[in-house]
Order: sequence, then C-alpha cells, then structure tokens
Amino acid sequence: MKNKFDFILFPILFAVCLKLAFDLNFPEGKPRMPGEIWSDKAAYYVYLPALFLYGFDARKFPDERIGKKLGYGFDINFKENKILTRMTYGVALLASPFFLVTAWFANNTGPEAGFTLPYQKAMVVAGIFYLVLGLFFLKRFLHRYVTSFIAWLTVMLLLFASNLFFYGLEENLMSHVYSFFLFSLLLNFLPHSSPLPTGRDRPSVGIAIISSLLILIRPTNIMLIFILLFLDVTDWMTMKQRLRMMLHPRFLLISAVVAFVIFVPQFLYWKYLSGHYMYYSYGEQGFSNLFHPPLIAAWFSPLN
Repeated sequence: MKNKFDFILFPILFAVCLKLAFDLNFPEGKPRMPGEIWSDKAAYYVYLPALFLYGFDARKFPDERIGKKLGYGFDINFKENKILTRMTYGVALLASPFFLVTAWFANNTGPEAGFTLPYQKAMVVAGIFYLVLGLFFLKRFLHRYVTSFIAWLTVMLLLFASNLFFYGLEENLMSHVYSFFLFSLLLNFLPHSSPLPTGRDRPSVGIAIISSLLILIRPTNIMLIFILLFLDVTDWMTMKQRLRMMLHPRFLLISAVVAFVIFVPQFLYWKYLSGHYMYYSYGEQGFSNLFHPPLIAAWFSPLN
C-alpha cells in the first residue's frame, strides 16, 4: 500500500517540477537568454549532437557563431577538424535517451541543429526526470531508518529548501542533479548494516556500474563514494569486515571490468582530441581559490 502511495505521488511531483522548470527556463514559451544549453552545460551536452548529428566532424558543425552564443562551453577547431570539450561524457550518456527521442521528431537541419528549442526543452525534461527519480530512491533509502512521513518530509525539504531546487529546476543540465540521482541509487544498492556483497550477484555489479558512472560524470565524486561504502559501520570489527569485502579480488575484478567498459568511449574521445588515451582536458584552467577559499563571502554574501 505504501509503495502504491509513492507511485501516485512521485508522478505528481514530476509534473509539478516540470511545470516549475518550464516556467523558470522558458518564460512565455521562449528560452531565457542565453538559453538552456550554454557555458558548462553546453560542454556536457555537446557529445550528443557531435556524435549523433555531426559524426564528430567539425566541418559539418555550426560555425563559430554557435560557440559565441553558447558562451564557449566547448570549442570547434575547424583547422584540425575537431570538436573540443573539457567535460567527460557521463551527463550526455544519461541524457542520451531524451536527445534521441527529440532527434527523431525534430528538424535536424539548419545552422543550429541540435541546439534548437526542442532540444533545450528535452534537456530540461531529462533533468527533472533524474531529479524526481533521485528523490524517489532517496525516499526509499530513508525509509529503512525512519517512518514514511519523515522520509517524505526530508526529501521535500531537500528539494524546496536547499540548492537542489536551483540545480534540479534551473541548471539541470549541469552534473549536479545527475550525481544526485546516482548517489541516491547507490544508497539503495548498499546493504543495510552488513558487509558489501562480493559474489557474482546483482548488488556488486550494480555498485560497480553506479560508482563508475559517478566518477565519469564528475571525477571528484570518488571521495563521496568511499564515504558511502562505510555506511552503517558502527565498530572496528564491522569496519575490518567491510574493508575485506571491498578488497576482495572478485569485487575488485568486477569493479575494474565495469569501469573499463564504461570509460572506453571517454578514452576514445581523448584519443581523438589529443592523440592519447589518457588526457587532462582542463589544460591550464585551474581553481584560483582552491587553497584560500573566500568562505565568509560565500556563506554570507547577499548576491549568492
């Protein structure tokens, strides 16, 4: 009965979030300037039109005006005939079903094919889909520990009283909402108060797939994966047992094989981009405030 209740409320939540997202991103039916696909979001997204519409052939790609319009989220090197993005392809992978459905119906000719309004709306729908699915799996996980009411209250507060609202409804082509979905899903694969599975079972393969996708979408996610793997560890004995399970040869082998398969397309893109299968795509870009973050301004600035 409780599951039936969830399967009624979450579609309603999806409809509400989709309406809010369309109102925020497409006021009066038109995209906000400069549009849904621009800057870093364009860098995550560009794999899709580059592969499915242009075959990674820069000569077929829209001219440099599209780069200016999209805030230079990616670069087009017409001289070397390459489409360059510093982001990994994880977000594009999860968003690809929505892109392909749109490509089936949309007009894929013209100077901005793949970046027109139908594609912008499709990416908003994709973000809302993964947002609500992430909330669904998070609610299921929380129900292990608290009542259904408290679990629902928690996910609603998380959605409407944290920056998940911003990244879920306004900037949902960034990696954040996709990471949120995968972390929520990963929590459901972790055993409750027991060691990690290491055999040829679905949980171990599931953990390997989800973890690999999390790292692919945003490499720094690996830090949170290790934290989650120690969930429900309450004493040193349990911690030792969990470590033995994590270092079990079968579990490591499954993880390595799954990670390699998932990363192969990224290796091939880096080979196309640089001539090397391993490549640091950020180049000279860095984080100037990494070792001296302006915490007071970040916490209390009225412009945040």
